[in-house]
Formats: sequence, C-alpha cells, structure tokens
Amino acid sequence: MKKVSTGIIYRLFKDGDKDTIIRKTNIRTFCQQKSLDYIISQGKMLVDMKSFLNALNPKHIKTSKPFPRLRTKISAQHEWNAHHRTKIKHHIIDCICNSGKVNIYKHGRTNIINYDQLEKELTNILKGRDQY
Repeated sequence: MKKVSTGIIYRLFKDGDKDTIIRKTNIRTFCQQKSLDYIISQGKMLVDMKSFLNALNPKHIKTSKPFPRLRTKISAQHEWNAHHRTKIKHHIIDCICNSGKVNIYKHGRTNIINYDQLEKELTNILKGRDQY
C-alpha cells in the first residue's frame, strides 16, 4: 500500500498529455467520491496508488493507448488557431459538435470534447471548402 501525493499522479497524466485538463483537485474529488484509501497530512493528500489504479482501471486492461486530447471548446479553438494557418471561429466547433461526429463529455455546464476527432473533422471540412 504505497501512498503517493496527488502531485505525482498529476505529473503522470501531464507526461501523457501536456495540456491535460486533469488537476490535483479533480484527483482529490475522485478519491473522495470512490471512497478510496487516502490520508491528508499537513494539507497534502496521499492516495493509495494501488486502489487508485484499480478504481481507474477496474477491468485491468494492460495495453497502453495514447490519451485523447480533451479540451473545452474555447481551448480547442485557441489550440487550432495557434497551430494552423487557417483560423476558425467558435461557431464551426459548435456545428461539428452538434453533428455528432465528435465525442462530447458533459461536465456540469462545461462541454469537454475530443480534440483529436475535432481536428480530423475540421481538416475534412476545410479541405472540402479548399481553405486548408
């Protein structure tokens, strides 16, 4: 039962995706909701790594896959505009999300989308318009 801090867990996710939306507070809330074994000592939360991984991966899948890049609509727009020559507006992202071609995860009032799928759809649309 090795206990590690939420900062170490956060850095593991950060290594997989530098722009991840996972934060230390999300990990703390997840541990409290799942009733995982944790200790709070001097304001730092230490989580039992084995129980945390079992809660994240209950089927014990061994193959590794790259993390999808999860973004909000605004951060997806900013990332696209920073890395591509053709700039887009928020409206085109809304149209793609409403079409059902992109996975959308609702988190309260925030919609989190799969940026990898969005990027493919945007390139297809822009190539169809001869703007890419």
